[in-house]
Amino acid sequence: MSYIEIIIGVSLLVISGNYLVKGTVNTANFLGVSPYIISSTIVAFGTSAPELFVSVFSSLHIAADAGLGNIMGSNVANVLLALGVAAIILPVRSDGLNLKRDVIFLLAITLLFTVLLIFTDIFWNNYTAILFIFLLAAYIVYSFRYGKTDPEEVLKSSEKKTYKSLLLMSIGIIGVLIGANLLVNGALDISDDFGINKTIIGLSILALGTSLPEVVIALIASIKKEFNVAIGNIVGSNIFNVLGIGAATIIADIYDSGGKLGYRPEEVLPFIFVTVILLLFSLMKWNFKRPVGIIFVLAFFMWLIALYT
Repeated sequence: MSYIEIIIGVSLLVISGNYLVKGTVNTANFLGVSPYIISSTIVAFGTSAPELFVSVFSSLHIAADAGLGNIMGSNVANVLLALGVAAIILPVRSDGLNLKRDVIFLLAITLLFTVLLIFTDIFWNNYTAILFIFLLAAYIVYSFRYGKTDPEEVLKSSEKKTYKSLLLMSIGIIGVLIGANLLVNGALDISDDFGINKTIIGLSILALGTSLPEVVIALIASIKKEFNVAIGNIVGSNIFNVLGIGAATIIADIYDSGGKLGYRPEEVLPFIFVTVILLLFSLMKWNFKRPVGIIFVLAFFMWLIALYT
């Protein structure tokens, strides 16, 4: 039954995530937001909805390790798997100034999040959650302020689709909620049956399942040669994972269980490493070609295998 729950849950997450992304993109177009900002905020937050609900559900199941492990694992999957798959299709290149700003910000909050994991006795509280929410809000406001386009152009083509967009968003949210609950229940049952550490479950099964929307978006964007959309979605999703989902997971765990956390260096270091890769990618203007994409995908699955050995 646990495996069936996982299969149904992942399927719902992927399908509902697509509906949610379509609805949020159309709504963003109606508001007159530039393509890069759409991909790094609206689309990225939409594709991170599975991570949000899964992490919160995990904490409410008294499994804070699984919730925060999902955040780290999803960020690793977004870079190695999503970016790797995109690079296998076509070489991925960076040509946006906004990307450098976002990746530097991502690295800063990743290091901050790592400090939280190391010193949970000091920083595992509501003040940290409030700080994360403030930083996320500041990022969104800054991005939208400098990413506005002419609203008149977008209103003419999107006004009739507003209700359809809201309907897609609603269906997507409901589906994501159901799918996340099924995935968490199935994954936690398996961890209990086999005695697997919940941190490992969060870093692997939950992270892989909830990162599938990012993989799909990266794949589609690469095929359409919309490289900034692929990269923007990955970077924006990772930012939301750390700040938005991090804050929600902290609050949920504090009020439900107040659980203690414990992470090994080999579980945290890949989380930092993939962010450094993105930083070098943006600063050095590297092109990720097919061989690099293959290496990324293989590295991701080798990392999964290493978690269980």
